[in-house]
This record gives sequence, C-alpha cells and structure tokens, in this order.
Amino acid sequence: MGELEKKIGALLKYERERQGIKLEDLAESLRISLASLEHIETGNVDGLPSEIYFGLFAKSYAEALGIDYAATKNAIQQDIIEHEDEQVSAEEESGTAVKPVTGEPSEEQGKSKKKTKLQTIIIGLAILIIIIGGYFIIKQLLHEMRSTDRKKETSEPVATAVKDKDSIYTSYDWNTPEYKKPSDLVLELHARGASWATVLADGDTVIFKQLKPGRTYQAVARYRLRLSVAVPRVVDISLNGVRINPVSPTTGRISRVNITQINVDSFLTRSSISGTALTSRSSPVAATPTVSITPIPDTTDTSGTMSNEH
Repeated sequence: MGELEKKIGALLKYERERQGIKLEDLAESLRISLASLEHIETGNVDGLPSEIYFGLFAKSYAEALGIDYAATKNAIQQDIIEHEDEQVSAEEESGTAVKPVTGEPSEEQGKSKKKTKLQTIIIGLAILIIIIGGYFIIKQLLHEMRSTDRKKETSEPVATAVKDKDSIYTSYDWNTPEYKKPSDLVLELHARGASWATVLADGDTVIFKQLKPGRTYQAVARYRLRLSVAVPRVVDISLNGVRINPVSPTTGRISRVNITQINVDSFLTRSSISGTALTSRSSPVAATPTVSITPIPDTTDTSGTMSNEH
C-alpha cells in the first residue's frame, strides 16, 4: 500500500463520516461493492483487481462527496514530496542521511552519467558534420577542376570552327530551289451512268449524293481528300486535270481512298502508266447494261459541307 493511496482513502472516509453518509448507502448509489469501497478507505490497492481500479473507484467516491479528486490528489502528492524533502534535509543536518546502497547509482551519479552521454552524442554529431562537410567541399573542388579541364579541351575546336566560318558560306549551295506552297487538290467526278459518291475535303463532306449521268462534280481540298464511289466503271475521275484510276486492284472498288499532298504523285504516276488500260475499259460502257439504282432526292449541293462521312 502506498502512502498516497492511504492518505486519499483516509480523507475520503473522514469526509463521508463528516457528512453522515453510510458506506453501504454510498456503495449502493455508486454501484460499487462494499468491499471495494472499504479497500479504498484503507488505501489497500492489493485488494482491488489492479491499481487502475483504485483511481476509478476513488474518483467516483470523491465526486459523490463533492470533492475534486484531481486537485485533492495533486495536493496530497505535493504534501508528501515536501515532507520527504524536509526529512532528507533534517537527516543531512544531523549527519544521519542514508547512503545509497553499493551497486545502485545515486541521483548525482545518474545526472553525471546522463551529462557525459549527452556530451558524447554532441561531439559525435559535430565530428559527423565536419566529415560530411569536408566530403562535399572536396567533391565540389574536384568538379570544378574537371570543368576547367573540359573547357581547355574544347576551347581549341571552337576557335577552329570560328575560323572556318567563311568556308561554310562559300561551300553552301545557293542554287537550292525556293520553297513553293503546294497547289490545292482538285478532284472531278464525271458520271457516265447512275452511281453514288462520297467525297471529304480536309475532313468536311463536300459530296454525298447520287451522281446523275452527264453531270460533273468537283471537290477542292488543301491537304487531304477521301473518296468513295459505288460504281467506279461509270464514273471518270480526274485529279488536278489528270485522269486517275484509284480502284483497288484486290477488291475492284473505290472505298475510302485517301489522297494527300504526300501521295498525290503516286496517283498521277499510276494514271499515266495505266492510261491505255483506262481507255480500253471506258469504250464498251455504252453496250454495258445500265445498273438500276433507286433515285435519292438530291438535297445536298455540290459545294455544301457535312460534319462527318456517312
């Protein structure tokens, strides 16, 4: 049993008796067993399940009597400390102070050891900082030395390059042709029979309709054309005034054929190579039976645009 618990228990018992409250009534109101309250009043911590229960029960006990448990506990602790200090002072004055047992360090020895340990840690940190700082200083010096060597190595080639500047201009090919902006892509569809065509110019739909025999339809693009024709054999196709044949050799169809400023020459070159074949194919068209296609109302003008290809 500690001195603090004894004094707290004695104070609670004194106040309960002063207020004329029976311990049995207090146990019933607090719903704490009578035996536990008796252990509280005697300061018997061992009679309770643990030391925690003493604090909890004593606090409830004090609050039931109208006592501030925390303030009372602090006051008792302070009183015990002052009493111990007075007792130690009296023993030192009388020369009867108890010396610490051998093997157990005194308070002064403990403080001295802590101080020595702290000094050791501070000295170790200082040494570590000095080592790290020296490392970075040496590293920076080596880096500067290497940079100086590199500058010396590269200084001579730079000077040589400056001297050879005139030779660069004299050897330049001044006959390089001037850049010319590519001309627009002009596509013409001449229908010799009923067909359907879709043409996109730079992403905008400019032709999306049934082609009427005898009429010519034109689409102009700056960068890209996309062409689809339902019945290629009854439609004559020209690109920039040159007859072309964009029919796929594998499928025999014209479906989403892309013509751009990059590949336009390939279409024009292919048309010149196969010009004879185109002429021979176009001659028997008159004897070929006309394909029947259901007319679709012509609601889109040749110059109109649509946002997407259908």
